Amino acid sequence: AKGVVPNRGNPGRDHDFIHTFTPGLRLNAGDAATRQSGYFDANYDLAVTRFTDYTGSDAIDHNGKIEFGGKLNRLAVSVSQALVSASDADAAALAANGRVKRKTWTTDVGLAYDVSEKATLGLDLNQTIGDYQAPLVDSTDRSAGLWLDHQVLPKVKMGLGAVMGYLDVDGAGNPNSSYQQGLLRLAWSATEKMTIRAEAGFEHRNVQAAG
Repeated sequence: AKGVVPNRGNPGRDHDFIHTFTPGLRLNAGDAATRQSGYFDANYDLAVTRFTDYTGSDAIDHNGKIEFGGKLNRLAVSVSQALVSASDADAAALAANGRVKRKTWTTDVGLAYDVSEKATLGLDLNQTIGDYQAPLVDSTDRSAGLWLDHQVLPKVKMGLGAVMGYLDVDGAGNPNSSYQQGLLRLAWSATEKMTIRAEAGFEHRNVQAAG
């Protein structure tokens, strides 16, 4: 039912039927399952959102990721590039069914070296670019993390990590910030096909604000 019926439902709210279709495609080659040797893995999906009444809120978004890497002796390398897009309702233009487009580009480079049979030293490099339509603000987040993982039990791996990063925000008056993180993560191989992961830590952030 479109519109608001007096004395019924929630005043100020409209109703609609929303349909979402997400067809996708995945291509891979090599050891894409375990990543213990050379591999290539790519996927893409199309997110189509359709409104029955408020067709002005319809949206089409594209999401994809490409990853490749491999392992040579004790050193494993991985490189990935991902795009996630979304269409959010613009609170300032809801009456006109307005939407704000946002895209997030994520680049990851990972290095892992097996120090011993139970210990692994890793380096993670990340860049996340937020490409937003006005009135949202673009930003770029770059970070580097150093990890030491240890097999504490046959099915449990524990890791300690330290991360340093910098957030660059576009536009005058929008402060940038630098940050440092201390992290602890656990990975429990509950079954052959399922791993349960948990992560906790703290962050110290220095916001370069004026005034």
